[in-house]
Amino acid sequence: MEVELDVDELPPIRTCAKGHRSTFSVAAADGSGAAICLTCLSTLLSDPSSLSHHVSYALSQLSVALLHNRHLLFCTCRPHLLVPPLVRALAATGDRADDRLARQAADVIADLCNAAADDHWYVVGEFVGRIADLLASGCLLRQLYTLHCFGVLLSSHQNANPAAHIGDKFSLFSNLLDGLQLPSEEIRGEIFFVLYKMSLLQATPWDDIYDDSVADSSATGERLLHLSLEALLKSQSNDVRMNCVGNNDILIVPCIQVLSLLANAVEIFKERLAIGFPTLLFVLHYVAEIPFHPVQSHVLKLIWTCILNCPGIMSISQAEEIAVSLTEIFRRHSTGELGMSSEAFTLACSTFVEILKSSSSFDIQKLSLLIKEASRNAISSCTKSHEYSDLLLYSLYLLKEALLYSREEYTNPNSHKTDIENSIIETCETYLLPWLQRVSFDGQHEEALLGVFENFHIILLKGSDIKARKFADMLASSSWFSLSFGCLGLFPSDHMKSRVYLMLSSVIDKVLGTDFGQAIRDAYMYLPSDPLELIYLLGQKSLQDINLVSCQHAALIILYVSSLYGERLADENQMLASIEQYILIKSNSFSCGITDSMMLTQLVNLYGFVRGAPYGYAIPYSPEAEKAVFRLIAEKEWDLLVMRIHPIALKWLFQQEEIMKPMSQQVLNFCKFYFSNKTQSCVYLDGIQLLDIQMIAGLVVSGDSYISSVLVSLLRQQIEEGREDDCICVLNVTAEVLSIFPNVSDQFCLCSIADAFRSLHHSVHSSEIFVSCSRLVFNVLYSASYRTLSQDDDWLAVTVEFLEYLNPKLASQSCSQEDNVILGIFCLILHHSTNKVLQEAAKAIILSSPLVSLMDSVVQTACSKGPALVEHDEETALGESLVFVLLLSFFSLESLHVIFEENMDWQDFLEFSNEVHSLSVLGIACHDLCRLIHFGSSLIKLIASQCLVELLARISDQRIHQNYDLKCSFRYLESIMSVTEGFLFYEDINVARNCSICFGTILCWEKLGLQEKKAIKGTKWCRLVMEELAIALTAPGLASRSFTNQQKSAAHIAVSLLKLDQVPGWIKTLFNNSFISGIIKNISARNVTAEVVKLFTELMAKKYLSQEQVAALHHLFQICRKQVYKDSTNMQHVEENSGKVVTAHDDIGKICSMLIHIMLHKNLDCNDLQIEHKKLLDEIEIFFQQSSRQ
Repeated sequence: MEVELDVDELPPIRTCAKGHRSTFSVAAADGSGAAICLTCLSTLLSDPSSLSHHVSYALSQLSVALLHNRHLLFCTCRPHLLVPPLVRALAATGDRADDRLARQAADVIADLCNAAADDHWYVVGEFVGRIADLLASGCLLRQLYTLHCFGVLLSSHQNANPAAHIGDKFSLFSNLLDGLQLPSEEIRGEIFFVLYKMSLLQATPWDDIYDDSVADSSATGERLLHLSLEALLKSQSNDVRMNCVGNNDILIVPCIQVLSLLANAVEIFKERLAIGFPTLLFVLHYVAEIPFHPVQSHVLKLIWTCILNCPGIMSISQAEEIAVSLTEIFRRHSTGELGMSSEAFTLACSTFVEILKSSSSFDIQKLSLLIKEASRNAISSCTKSHEYSDLLLYSLYLLKEALLYSREEYTNPNSHKTDIENSIIETCETYLLPWLQRVSFDGQHEEALLGVFENFHIILLKGSDIKARKFADMLASSSWFSLSFGCLGLFPSDHMKSRVYLMLSSVIDKVLGTDFGQAIRDAYMYLPSDPLELIYLLGQKSLQDINLVSCQHAALIILYVSSLYGERLADENQMLASIEQYILIKSNSFSCGITDSMMLTQLVNLYGFVRGAPYGYAIPYSPEAEKAVFRLIAEKEWDLLVMRIHPIALKWLFQQEEIMKPMSQQVLNFCKFYFSNKTQSCVYLDGIQLLDIQMIAGLVVSGDSYISSVLVSLLRQQIEEGREDDCICVLNVTAEVLSIFPNVSDQFCLCSIADAFRSLHHSVHSSEIFVSCSRLVFNVLYSASYRTLSQDDDWLAVTVEFLEYLNPKLASQSCSQEDNVILGIFCLILHHSTNKVLQEAAKAIILSSPLVSLMDSVVQTACSKGPALVEHDEETALGESLVFVLLLSFFSLESLHVIFEENMDWQDFLEFSNEVHSLSVLGIACHDLCRLIHFGSSLIKLIASQCLVELLARISDQRIHQNYDLKCSFRYLESIMSVTEGFLFYEDINVARNCSICFGTILCWEKLGLQEKKAIKGTKWCRLVMEELAIALTAPGLASRSFTNQQKSAAHIAVSLLKLDQVPGWIKTLFNNSFISGIIKNISARNVTAEVVKLFTELMAKKYLSQEQVAALHHLFQICRKQVYKDSTNMQHVEENSGKVVTAHDDIGKICSMLIHIMLHKNLDCNDLQIEHKKLLDEIEIFFQQSSRQ
């Protein structure tokens, strides 16, 4: 905007004292009417004898006037008149050696040029011309600020074309080159900056080259190159190198800029740059640490130029040094610590690539580690944003070369074999694939997309087999087919189509096997870009069109593999319609060749997937096509094992009753194949995972297919046809399914597996089959629910077969491991009979005379050992037989209670005379159980004490309900009590608990007869136990859960004593008010047990508790109940029998532990903690009910 001034309105200006005209004056800024006479000012500045402080004051006044009255200066006077004196003043400051004055003069010139830049650019030109003449004609030693001012003018006023005002460029350039040899680094830095700006403005001598001056210009340029490199070599000051704030590097910045321009301008300079290559590396180290350093890209370009144009220039150490610096640049750029220009990033990628391509790269020890970090960070920095970055192409270029390097690394004998490939694949999975899935391309940046595909393709083609296969599986699992066709829809070019289809063929090669993708490679040129058109091809009649046939093969394999990963490339109606049309067209043309067999398998699997998918049941289908598929399955050769199949397709096939016969043959083939490869966790063919045992087991456990019936029928069929080898295969697969999902026992039982077991034992005499079958029977009975065990006749037949097998061996009075497995099966049958199932089979076991004799013989042999019995633990033959006999006795007692309760006289297990008493049913007499408890090992003690608990409970119940008198002698009763009270504090808590229960049971008999009263009155042990309990419950150790567990048995005895009609007098003395108060103070909600709550309930019933004590306990138990509810909510449900099955490789000890688990836990669906919580809550509820009645 131009401003017009009315001269009449200007403030009055007085004439200069020396009579100079007012038009050569400018008003002072203070508004006083004073003026600055420019003529006098010019004289003052031009006179070298002027005093410095006069010159300084004049310059300051001019500077202020420029700031406030710029328009007056340029409208009322001629500012160009100030140019000569200001330039002379600037030059004179060098002679004066006054830096402050020189800086002030330079600033005034810069301010005047800035003020004149818009409309009076000629002022800038005059300054440039006069300063250029000054610098071209004299020594530069004292012209630091003149050089600085000249550089500022060249840099700040490029629009004024300052180069046009430089007169003798050659002289100026030569003088500047001479100045580079001066000792001052500051002057050399300013000279380099001027040279750099002159080069940018094309004001160098070679910008005006004529034919007769080529030699002179070349010599000048070569001299400049040497001087630049020499300056770099001489500059060893860290302060100079690191003095970087924007463009303020004193020497490094202009020097590097000049070298960069020279390298661009003259081709021969590129080779001569090698002279200063080591120094460039030193500079790189520093500029790499500063964000957006002005010469960062220049240094990188110079290094890249040297490496590119001078092969072999790098030593191994130098290459490693560069790689380290570049890796650090990528790392800091990725984390946001170091900003860098796009040019610097691309040059960093290119330079790193040149290092990879160098001949010495494999000799660099750290290079592999640097490659992994550099490539990862380069990709990471370009893929963080949702937007596209142009730098991605260069990071992909680096990644590609790193991939190629990794493949060469394996073949190079000097490489360090560091695994780069894994790191690159991880980078692709972590950064590139997610970026590809989230970025919207909007029809642009096809080149970057192709770059990503190219890197992925290199991994698939050149990566190691296992890693490439895993990578392909990862891609396919990440909706790669949909993603590929989506990209193809955005960029339907021939290049993109080729890349997409060829890459899909490589993915298929890896996930299915070599050459499965060949169909796509044969037809990719003719395949459409739209997946809908691809599906449409299937429904077309090919006739003699070879290209159409190839396209249909390719479309089928693409749809098949995409189905394996649950992808739908089109609407389900379109998919099914095209596949059905293809089936109807092709159903009569499949031959028995290998190729057609593979295609048929793909077709069957694909059809099963579409029909079996959740949406498949809701869409109409062609019954004609379905019949054609069923006919192909039944009549043609196809193999379920040669190709992968989706679980949905597999399930649908096994849900079709019409094809169960051919599907049974497929299952039999699988059983044979699995048996021959049973050491593998999955079934593989040529390294490719196919139908495996997990899929079969998953199908069985789902319960909504015919697979369970197929396995059971196959087992029965192989037995009937006498194919023992195939029978073993089916047995093994069935057992393996059961080991994966034990609860599938119910499925097998509902499919009448007991009938298959019966047929097997009746018809087969192979020991291997017998071993496998007996373990399978055990597993089925262990895991099955009693509700599914409804085939009593079949299980009775199986039991009889086992008894007949055992009978000849029982006479030896010893059992082999296989015999013990059968005894374990008998235990399970007896256990299930308590739920009113398998009762006939249980009766056959209980009433088996040979088994009764065996039990009696083993027990008597063990009891005869006396104290030496402890040496016969479960690891010995006698100990192992004794364990299983005792377990059989326990489960027999449970079963007797249910089946023969009305006909049993439980006191038959008590010896009431000196005669040898023999039982007619399975069981062990009380006195023999006591001997085993007393002398046996810990495991023997546990099972025997559990048997005694069960037996005494049955005797008590019968005496209560039928008023039976006790038939045993006083001494007999006393001996039982003596044994059980001796183990009240046994280290095994379960044994101690059982003995306390037995002792307490006999105490309760006090109500029923004189014999028991005598026994109770005769024992002094009870008082000692109670006194011990009193001390324990009031001691601080009660806070320990393990300590309270040890007192559970004593608490149980205390409860039994309190329940007596006539409570011993010392009980009341012991449980006095202070003792009870001490217990209440000592317990907390965390250490309350069911036994302690029950003890307080009985104490309350006997009026031993005060109202205050009842109230305190009531509050405590409320807190405890809330805590139990909270713990139960947070606790995950754990099935104790989960995963517990017996295999052919397991020892007999596992069967034993499984039976003991059932013995101790009647409810297999609850773990120990859940059972303990339930007991505690029940006892708390009883306490609350009892307290409400008080």
